[in-house]
Amino acid sequence: MFSADAICSSAQMSMVAPSVADAVMQTNENYGDYDITSSQIVFPNGSIDPWNMLGITKDINDDLPTIFVKGTAHCANMYPA
Repeated sequence: MFSADAICSSAQMSMVAPSVADAVMQTNENYGDYDITSSQIVFPNGSIDPWNMLGITKDINDDLPTIFVKGTAHCANMYPA
């Protein structure tokens, strides 16, 4: 389960942490947290992707692999040349 406390522990985030925690809880309830029952989904992430802390960065199982690339973002290869 995603932890809003871990992500929003800094003093600057103390005012928004409760609303983030509520949003995380609602998202987990809506989409099933890490109990993903689908298969053949790939989770791309990059080390400079601003969302990588919230993304799935390790394989869940063989049918739910992760691609984590250092030095890039999850859609960087789709940017125009």
